[in-house]
Amino acid sequence: MKPLVSIVVPVFNTEKYLKKCVDSLLNQTYKNIEVLLVNDGSTDNSGKICDEYALIDPRVRVFHIQNSGAGVARNVGIKNAKGEYITFVDSDDWVSEKYIETLLGLILKEDADISMCGYVKTSLEDVPNKRYKEKVYVYTNLEALRQIYWINFGGFLVVWNKLFKRSLFDDVEFPAMRLFEDNAIIPMLFYKANKVVVTTQKLYFYRIRPDSITRKKFDARAVSDIFRSFEIRAQFFKKINLNRMIGWNVFACLVTCFYVYFKANFEGKKILFKKMKFILDEAKQAKKNFFQR
Repeated sequence: MKPLVSIVVPVFNTEKYLKKCVDSLLNQTYKNIEVLLVNDGSTDNSGKICDEYALIDPRVRVFHIQNSGAGVARNVGIKNAKGEYITFVDSDDWVSEKYIETLLGLILKEDADISMCGYVKTSLEDVPNKRYKEKVYVYTNLEALRQIYWINFGGFLVVWNKLFKRSLFDDVEFPAMRLFEDNAIIPMLFYKANKVVVTTQKLYFYRIRPDSITRKKFDARAVSDIFRSFEIRAQFFKKINLNRMIGWNVFACLVTCFYVYFKANFEGKKILFKKMKFILDEAKQAKKNFFQR
């Protein structure tokens, strides 16, 4: 019997985009799926749209929670997921009809615990169907961890272009943050995986919209979340004694400081300056250990 795949969608005030997202999931060529829509306290018609889908397709289940952020919403989805495999799609994005078929096929072929695809960032409703020459890479857990910083910082650290074996989340959950909550736990999931397989096929479509949380000025809470993500990763790398990863994490943190400075409002900048002691302390330790294994 074909394994069940759970698709978790955290939903917050995306009524303009939600139908395109859910339709792309229900139209997958791989049919043995369940779609868990977690309405994170939306104040528009998103919750109503979720309920309408549950009425017309038995594969859709809906959960309504108080607004707590995408991390908490994803945790609700994980706890209620019945599938052997699980993936996460943001409610303003959409995926190729072969998204699940391709990612699951790679996991089964390579006996991997995680698969990952390429993605397209777009502000267009219809993206030209370009043909790309596919390349497939298979990494051990430690090799995959190194790719986080060496190859593609953004694409490797997010959860929304990946398929995971559900059991990887048995003792891992998203922190209760509103930004970069997935960045905090991806290293833990990679480390637990036996193998990570990556295809360059662009199967995930990331919508660029002016009103998204990542495009607004970062307030104090947003800046705190960003650096909390770095702190969680730093603690994890120290726990498993990966000195070079500690160094790369600090380097990424320093680069992010410049980005945050120009992106943050006045209150956000105050948090940034308060975090500088942590960053400098980490940099000193990383310099000492960087050339160790």
